Amino acid sequence: FSSFLSLSPKTMEVTRENFDEACTKLEELLKGCSFVAFDEEMTGIRIDGTTEPAAGDTTEVRYAKMRRVATRYNIVQFGVCVFTEEGDEGGYEAHPFNFYVFPDASSRDHSSTITMSADTAGFLRSHGMDWKKWIDEGIPFTTLAAWRKAVDAAQEKKEQQPGAGGGAGDRRVSITSENDVVFLRDEMERVRGWYEAGHEEQLLLSPCNPFLRKALYQELEAYGDVTTSSVKEREGDRNARIALNVYTDDQKAKLAEEALAAQLLECDRRGGMCRVMRLLSESGRPLVGHNCMYDLMFMYSHFCDVLPDTVGEFKERIHQVVPQVYDTKLISTSSPEWNDTVLESLHKEVSHKRTGGELRLAEGFQSYNEDSGRYHEAGYDAWITGCVFARLGREMLAQESPRMRNRLYLMRSMWSLNLSGEDEISVEGTVLYCAFDDKAIKTPDIINAFQPKRAMVRWIDDLSCFVVLPEVKTTEEAIQVAEEAGTARDKGLTFVSLQDYLCGLGKR
Repeated sequence: FSSFLSLSPKTMEVTRENFDEACTKLEELLKGCSFVAFDEEMTGIRIDGTTEPAAGDTTEVRYAKMRRVATRYNIVQFGVCVFTEEGDEGGYEAHPFNFYVFPDASSRDHSSTITMSADTAGFLRSHGMDWKKWIDEGIPFTTLAAWRKAVDAAQEKKEQQPGAGGGAGDRRVSITSENDVVFLRDEMERVRGWYEAGHEEQLLLSPCNPFLRKALYQELEAYGDVTTSSVKEREGDRNARIALNVYTDDQKAKLAEEALAAQLLECDRRGGMCRVMRLLSESGRPLVGHNCMYDLMFMYSHFCDVLPDTVGEFKERIHQVVPQVYDTKLISTSSPEWNDTVLESLHKEVSHKRTGGELRLAEGFQSYNEDSGRYHEAGYDAWITGCVFARLGREMLAQESPRMRNRLYLMRSMWSLNLSGEDEISVEGTVLYCAFDDKAIKTPDIINAFQPKRAMVRWIDDLSCFVVLPEVKTTEEAIQVAEEAGTARDKGLTFVSLQDYLCGLGKR
């Protein structure tokens, strides 16, 4: 018991203070791991009724709904759990990380805005969310696109090694004040004396305001081999001094490399969680989530780039970032073996029915165990998701083209989303599109149109729906059943095949 208490949870609970340490450890672990489970907690997953998932949503419609949510709300925690295979019996050593994520207050884009659902805030608080830690210690972030732009700018700046007068700019200034004229004359006399004496040491000019510095930079343009920089004695002080140096080519190259290294470090600092995204992407390891469509969309919108307009573009772009994704929700719902596929219930049932190698938390990462019950903490849910996958989908990792790879579960939908191909119908039987003009038509009216065959109705809106016929194999047979019953004609119901309906939309 005492040894458990002595283990530091800091290597697992990640804030600004230990972020660099956690990233270094994560990078090391990713090199030899088998897969990475992930989970997120967000500030909201619903805007209003228009974003509620409907049974009749096509994947394009569902994506549009979810896109509105993922671009409005924020990530609170980003959980990552790295699983590395141990032994020959399917055992794994796990390293969970729970990253607190908070927008950078200095950012000038939409990422600095916080939007929160009161329901979600209360729900997460009831599960132990530390809102103070989130605000005070949360890790900032930029997108991969913004990070690459900053890195490119730093590289470009290195290639354009500055000479003299780099701060003058195109706009010229004219000195008229007698005091300013005297100041400028005296400072340039110092420059001439220093330059003619061999300019071996750095020369610091007298402190002055931005206007006078601009005038000095203009005069310094005459000294083509002099490098200038601005030095402030106190942060926030408008007055600064101009430092003058003459460097050899080797010295310039060394200084440029040092400046670039410092700028790249600053890019990483401002990038924050973007660094974690880069590590996950560059590792190429399979990413495992549970009902993870929202997780992927929030992850992309926060750490990668603006979510594209269409589901097709999203699939292409997310596949470039994470080429292998598994969804334990889809894996479990595809089998009648599992009674309840909510993560907590599924984990308990899978743990009871499936045995195998030991799933062990690594030393220093043992604040969790499989019975902790800390659900809705992102790091814990990532750990539990990985445990489910280790027992349920482990064999898929060894297959060349497993059917479940890159397929995602969509709640209350007839489709599963395929990130690397055509989306698939996830219901058995034949599906028809049904339309009518009478809002009084209800579910029993449609079901009766197919008696004695069994039918299920998935509503699209008040005047249309999908009809699923599990016992019917072809569209022709389904329409024939409806025509023979006569109810469809009496109620003004019209039917077309699902394929014809989707072709009419021009998209999925």
